[in-house]
Amino acid sequence: QWVATKHVWPANDRTPGSPSRPLSVADFLQMLIDFLRVNDRVYAAEYSAEGMANDQPTFELAAASQDWLMASAHIRESGPLWISGLDEGLDGSAQKTLLDAAGCIFRRLQQVDGKKDRARMQVWIERLVTHHQGNLKKWLDEAETTDQHRHNWHVVMDLGLTLVRILFGENVLSLGFRSLDKHDLKMLLEKYHAHPKALSSAFLKMVYDSLFAFEQGDPLRPRLAAGAAIRTVLSMFLNYKGSVLWKLNAGVGDAIFTPYYKLLKHRGVKFRFFHRVTALRGAGGNINSIDIARQMRLKKGIADYDPLCRVGDLDCWPDRPRYEQLRKGRKLERRADNLESFWCRWQFSGYEKARTLRRGRDFDAVILGIGPGAFQHLCKDLNSNRKWRRMVRSTATVQTQTMQLWPLLDLKELGWVHGPVQAGFETTGYSTWVDMSHRLAEESWDLPKPESSASFCGVLEDAPAIPDADGWKFPRLQDDRVSACATHWLRTNVSHIWPEAFDPDGEFREFILKTQHDVDVPGLSQQYFRANIDPSDRCVLSLPGSVRHRLSAGESGFNNLFLAGDWVNNEFNVGCVEAATLAGLAAARAVEQADLKQ
Repeated sequence: QWVATKHVWPANDRTPGSPSRPLSVADFLQMLIDFLRVNDRVYAAEYSAEGMANDQPTFELAAASQDWLMASAHIRESGPLWISGLDEGLDGSAQKTLLDAAGCIFRRLQQVDGKKDRARMQVWIERLVTHHQGNLKKWLDEAETTDQHRHNWHVVMDLGLTLVRILFGENVLSLGFRSLDKHDLKMLLEKYHAHPKALSSAFLKMVYDSLFAFEQGDPLRPRLAAGAAIRTVLSMFLNYKGSVLWKLNAGVGDAIFTPYYKLLKHRGVKFRFFHRVTALRGAGGNINSIDIARQMRLKKGIADYDPLCRVGDLDCWPDRPRYEQLRKGRKLERRADNLESFWCRWQFSGYEKARTLRRGRDFDAVILGIGPGAFQHLCKDLNSNRKWRRMVRSTATVQTQTMQLWPLLDLKELGWVHGPVQAGFETTGYSTWVDMSHRLAEESWDLPKPESSASFCGVLEDAPAIPDADGWKFPRLQDDRVSACATHWLRTNVSHIWPEAFDPDGEFREFILKTQHDVDVPGLSQQYFRANIDPSDRCVLSLPGSVRHRLSAGESGFNNLFLAGDWVNNEFNVGCVEAATLAGLAAARAVEQADLKQ
């Protein structure tokens, strides 16, 4: 049975990109306790009032208050004077809870220097949290999930309280989040007795799905470094600015990379399109040469290739080259070769020309922003460096698949009643859905214009064998796999979110979808799909035990090689745009500080 599990994080008045100080483990722990404390009070009060009105038994504050009073009495008798503030509220009223006490003690903990006192206070906090979690477990053990809203609250609270116990129990206050990276997140939560319903919850699965955290794309092999995951989850849900999630008003290329490109070009950076790197060659602690294949030449009279096309008010990246600017452009267009593909036939056609860039003549410094899925093909020479070799061997990547649909009906007409959404599914193939209907205002459409836009994505399990570059049929085979997966997924699942999109026979209503591409798939002739299989397109995983081998932007092991991308060691160490941005900033600083004369 499909159930909509809704989680809402309210907007705040903080501004993305505004400066803020780095947060310690203690900061995050305080924020986590405060989050749990406030939500415990709000939700418990809500259900207490509901229970009294309907004469139904509820999870009330009274039970938590009683436990808190008992624990407070113990603390008052055995604790030092700076705990005396906990005496407030000991009149038996239900105005204080276990988590109020835990938050109060933790704030005092930050002011204490004595090792013995700190250890004693941590024990008290853990005891209070454990008592409170016991109340939750009783409800989760006994209750049916018919009250979905209440069930969700208990699940999130159970996961949050388990995280508090992990951070204390694993001494993360002293050792840092990275000390947890040897553990898988779910296994660590299980070790600290998170409730089975929380461990199997959609909320926890969403964490894995959002990071494509499935080894080799196998949905039965979820693996995610606990430290990196907890650090990221706490940042995302407790320290967000404005909103937990932000939607782009155009495609990623158009909203992010077009401004980057135009600014760099304005500053004098020269771009050479239609070149692909084939090898980096290093010796003596430096990158000394780079082998490059030139795929195309520009027509006479064209000094610089203009990659952008105008759509409305936006400069956008097209989905194919602008053939009119290229020599042999018509031939390339007829062949329909994808120059961005690792398995492109064009490289075997005799049109490519090899070129070698040399240190001191063509370059001084090299910034490597290509994804690690390509390192086995491009960076074999660099394996002479022990740290580099260890990083490459421990870095795993995963294929993904995407699908976009453009219905001629809006969300309500499709039968979705929950409004614009980012959703996760407990399904294989496609596990997330983002409504992107707001983008339609920026797009140019022939009639009939769609009324909504939906993007789906998920992991794509690795093929049994991935061929070398001469296996040019491989992309088509993977497109067929994605086509079959999309066909099956839509026929078996999409009716649960868009019940009005189907006729009585269970088929898509005629003309309900609009697409930019013609794909000969029964029932799906109006969809766009993509297999993200190229080595540099593969998403980087944060497997347990692997994060400690990541290299920082300026620590490649080669004096003139600097690293950028979400696979570079930084404070997040998961695949996300924030990690890539931090790595880029770190690479810029490292280049500025480097001595390139060595």
